[in-house]
Order: sequence, then structure tokens, then C-alpha cells
Amino acid sequence: MLKLGEKVIYESKGNFELGTFGKLPIGDKKILITNLGNIIIEETTKLFKKEELKKYYYSYSQQKQKFSIRLEGSIVVLQHNELYFQILDGTTQQTTPYKLVIKLSFEQFKNLCENQREVIANFYDEKSIFKIDNKDLILGIVQRVDNKFILDNGFNTFEINLNDIEKCHVEDKEIKINGYFYDKSKDTISRDVYIFTNNKNLSENLEERVNTNKKIGILPNESSICYGSVCGTIEDIEYKNTEVFIVKYNGNLIFINKEGKNKIVSSNINNSSKLILHNDKFAFFDGKNIFIIHTSSDSKNKLGLNLLEDIHSENIGFTQNSMPFFIKHDETYFSIFKSSNKKIIDIKNKKIKDIIINNEDEKIHSDFTQVEIRFDLNKININLRSHIIPQIMKDVFVYSKNAMIKKSSIPSMYMNWAKSVNDMILFNFFGNIYYTKMEIDNILRKEITDEDRANIVNTLYYQIQSQKNQFDIISAYMPKAIEQGEVELFNKYNVKLDKKVFKILQKQLFSLASQVNRHLAEIERSLSQLSFVIYSEFNTREFNTKIKSKQAGIGMAVSVASTLVMGGGLSIPFLAMQGMNLYSNKKIDENSKAIESSKLNLFTNQAIEKLNHLIDNMYPYYVNEANDNLRELFMALGKQYENHSNEAIKKILFDRIANIYVSKQMTLNNMTNIRKKDLVEDIYKTIDSNINTYDTNVFLIGSNF
Repeated sequence: MLKLGEKVIYESKGNFELGTFGKLPIGDKKILITNLGNIIIEETTKLFKKEELKKYYYSYSQQKQKFSIRLEGSIVVLQHNELYFQILDGTTQQTTPYKLVIKLSFEQFKNLCENQREVIANFYDEKSIFKIDNKDLILGIVQRVDNKFILDNGFNTFEINLNDIEKCHVEDKEIKINGYFYDKSKDTISRDVYIFTNNKNLSENLEERVNTNKKIGILPNESSICYGSVCGTIEDIEYKNTEVFIVKYNGNLIFINKEGKNKIVSSNINNSSKLILHNDKFAFFDGKNIFIIHTSSDSKNKLGLNLLEDIHSENIGFTQNSMPFFIKHDETYFSIFKSSNKKIIDIKNKKIKDIIINNEDEKIHSDFTQVEIRFDLNKININLRSHIIPQIMKDVFVYSKNAMIKKSSIPSMYMNWAKSVNDMILFNFFGNIYYTKMEIDNILRKEITDEDRANIVNTLYYQIQSQKNQFDIISAYMPKAIEQGEVELFNKYNVKLDKKVFKILQKQLFSLASQVNRHLAEIERSLSQLSFVIYSEFNTREFNTKIKSKQAGIGMAVSVASTLVMGGGLSIPFLAMQGMNLYSNKKIDENSKAIESSKLNLFTNQAIEKLNHLIDNMYPYYVNEANDNLRELFMALGKQYENHSNEAIKKILFDRIANIYVSKQMTLNNMTNIRKKDLVEDIYKTIDSNINTYDTNVFLIGSNF
């Protein structure tokens, strides 16, 4: 039956199924496949102890019917549903269609393909069988397009950049490649790929091409390798979204340039730390280099990046685009570096005109705050650790003024300190209610609702309670705080201090508080008619919790004398922006069918009118009175300094001025960009005072004494 030159290349007694469309034949069968593609199936049956042999013969040479091909795990399944077999049974011969399924191991299938003149399966040029990292076989299409292989299994594609192939072996229909191949769809990196194909174009000049590739080399099997990209300056070289392989091995993270195949840096994990920035940007710091890593969550877990401690270094900042940098501040310059040897900018301290905090833009990280540094005719916006900003402000102020301290006199230095303390007393005494009116005015710029009125009522009610308490604290303790500082200073130089001036200050502050409290009581009387909208559980701490834990601060820390002099933050948030919805949350008078809207409107307007009267009409008088009294007291206290001649006094006074300067530069709270100095200036605008104009420019960075 075999033709000249024909030979059997596959033989098996199992792993195939033969059956008609109706009844299946019964018997032991053996299949033989020849190099010409012809198929012989021998069926042996025993009937009454007589063995009969029946042969089924399929001539591929004549019919040219090819098998479909599919994979079941590592098994290659060939199937045809209607092959016409010649049945040779003794002397009879007939042709019948049969369904034939043949199951082959991949090695058996490969042997068929390599030894048949024409492969009997539908294994055309575009079809290939491939395997990735010794996993299951995949039947799909492999194309060589431009500079890459594209492997398509029908559901997704896997692209292999030919530049990433480090080793290649081509033999007949087989292509074996090694390297580091990133599969974006699965976020995995494969090291070995096997392709079995009839497509000769896939392997054309491939080995020669691979020989010229840059290579990473063999990584240990126990190493973990992940894909990502980096942004920043590493070892003084700048990278911008550069694709990398990140290898974790032996306690190190090794960053390898995917394109150049060179090591960028090797970082010890134990010396590394991280910060998760806005939009999940991952800042990585190895103790020397800081840069942004973009990689998947799974890769971060695999590499142990999420287990790193947060960065604690204070000399690190970020641009508005979350690009990291280092800062250095000395007596001459405020400097920003990309790396230890690559400087971005030097700004002379004496050229810095202002440092402004920006609380209104979204933070890149809870521990960082955006600041705008203005110098010459330029400005930069950067993000620095929040807790170091006051020290930077103070250092800039001090460094820029150091040369002038020697030229200034003690009386001149004292008067500038007196001006600073005067500012903070006025701020603490008048600032809270003044700022409350500012925020209420913001609400009133639009057509207001009952909910807005309820917000105004609650804010006024609780701010008045807070302000009355603050009056007591300021009147009782601020003179004492100033006295303690002066006594300590005068005792150090054996100069006797007359303490009467502080008692007088205390009495005047209590008297002023009493006058202002009279107006606050008038506002309270109007608010008392609106108890049905006052939020009974409202307090500044809970208010701050309800506005997403944005700490506003309230008044002053009574226990710290220096804080009393500096002034604390104001507790009024941006009412119009926060949308507290207190009115609806309170569910006013749940048993009522309607809200007492007209009453709310009447007494809210009445309270606002009384507030406006206090600020617009009476504040100029009270501020002027307070300012005049303070000027007289500081003039009297200034005579005590006439007995001082030690140059160290100037440095002590200057340090006090610097501390108050920093306090005035800070914002009222962390929800506004309004600074204490802005509020002080607004308060001063209500009066015309000699002390207000005394050396005002000295409180601007870059001005002279």
C-alpha cells in the first residue's frame, strides 16, 4: 500500500478516534501516518475466534483535505469531520466518510511537520505554536513587524522588541529566544520564548541581528524583576519617563535602563524610603538620589516598595509636577539641586522679597505645603515640608538683615520690636471677628439661602463665644508673657525693670475687651432668637472634623507665653466653600411642617447689621484707642532700654522681631492664603497711627533698617 519513497513516520494504537456519522466501528485500531500525509488505520476484530483485519485508507495525495488544529494544554489535537476513507475488507472495497480526531504530543506533532513533504494540518505561514517561560503551548499568529515580534493568541497580543533579545537559536521551524520581555497586558516579564512556525520570515537574519544587541546578561533565577519607568536625576543623569527593569536581589534594588541595558543605579533597600504623592506618584529616596518611580501595584508589592518607611529628610522638596529636588540654605543662598552635583538655581537671601504660603491648591502630600518664593522680578512655586517653612522664612529674614544689625542702635531695634508686638496684640484682639466678617461677606456676594443663613448664624454664635474667651486670655496673659520676657532680659544684665507698665497694659486690655463685648452681646441677642437653627453639638474642634479634618486652629495656646505674643491661627474656615449644610443636618424643628424662614431672615440680617456696625464704625475707634495706649506703654518701656548698652541686646531683640515676622507671614489657617500680616494691614487701614508707619518697610524681606 505504501508508494515508492513513502514511509511511516507516526504509528500509534491509541490517542485517536475514528467514527462514522452513525454507528462507530468496533475493534482494536492502529493508526499510521506517512511522510506523504496518507493515513492508514488498521482495525482488527475477533469473530468466533477468527481474527479479521480491516484497513481504512485516506489518500492525502489525492484529496488534499487538511486537518484543523487546536491545543488542549500540551496536546496538539488534529481533527477533520469528513474524511473519505477507502475501506479494504477482504475482497470488498468501498469509500465512506469518517470523522477522525488525532491527539499528539507536541514532539510528535513537530516530528510530523518536520518529516512530511506537506503538513496535513492547517498550519499555514501565519499560524504558529509558541510557548512562554515553559508554560502551556499557545496556538496563534506570530508576526515580525518593524523591530518586534507580535504574538497573538486571539485574545491579546504580546510584543517582543527585538532589541530585548539577548540570546537566539534558530533550527528549521524552531526559534528559541532568551531575554527580558515585558508583557503589558499581564504586567509580567518573561525570560524565555519558544516559537514553532512555518514562517521563514520570522527567523530571517535574526541570529545576526541579536548578536549586535546590547545585553543585560543573565540574572539569578532567584531575583525578582519588574517593569517600570523613572523620572528625575539619578547619579547626576536626568531621566524623563525612562523605561527600566527593576531587579530585586540580595537586598538591593537595581534599576536597569531597558533601552540601553546599562545599570542606572543600585540602591540598598535598607537605606531607602518613599513617599506616596498626589495621584499615587511614588517618590523613591535611596539616601543619595531621589526620583519618581512609575510601576504597577503588583510590582510595588513584589519589590517591597510599599513596605519602605516614609522619607523623613527635611531637605527634599517637589515641583508642582511632583518632580523631586534637594534644598540647601546657608547665610548667602537658598539653593535647589536636582542631585548632589546638579544645581537648578541659587537665590541670594538678600534678593528674596517674599515667601508666600499657598493653601488653596491641592496638596501633593499631607506633610508638604506649596510656597511661592519671590525674588528680583521672578518667582518660583515649590512644595516644601510644612514644618520647616517657618524656619526657612526666619533664616531668610535673619540672613538678609545680619549685616544691618551692627549699624542699628538699641533704641531703633527696640522700637521695631515694639511695632511687632503691637501688631500681634491688635491681631489677637481684633482679628477673629474681623476675619469672621470677611468670610460672611464672601457668602453675601451671592443670593443666599436659608442654609447659608444657618451657617452664618452658627458661625457668628460660636465665634462670639470663642472671642469672649480669647479676650480674657489675651487681657490676662499677654501682658504677663511680655513681662516675663522683659524681666528675664533685664535680670541677665542686672538692670532693674519697672513692672507698672505691664499692669497698666493689662487693665487697658480688660477695659477694651469690655467695650467690644458690649457689641458682641448685641449680636448675641439677635442670634438668641434663632436657637432653632443653632447646631447644639457645634464647636470648633467638631467643625474642623466635619470639614475633612482640616485643622484651622483656634486662638492661642494659653500655656505658651511666646505663642501669646506671636498670635495663633484663626478658627474661621471658608464657609462659602465648605458647604457645611448645618441647616439640613440639624433637621430644624423636626415636628414642624415648615421652617421659620421669615424669622431666620429677619434676625440673621439684624445680627449682620450689628456686626457691620462693630467693624465698620466702632473698630476704627477701638483700634485707634488700643494703638494709642500701646504706643504710650511701649514708649514708657523704651526708657528702660536707655540703661542698656550691651550689643547682645540687639541680637535678642532682633531674634524676637524675626520670630514675630515669621508668625505674621503664616496664613490665618490652612484653608486660606490670607496671612496674619494681611489681616493686620487691613486692621491698620481703619486708623491713622504714628506707630503704624514706624519703619514699616523693615518687615519686608530685602528692606533696610
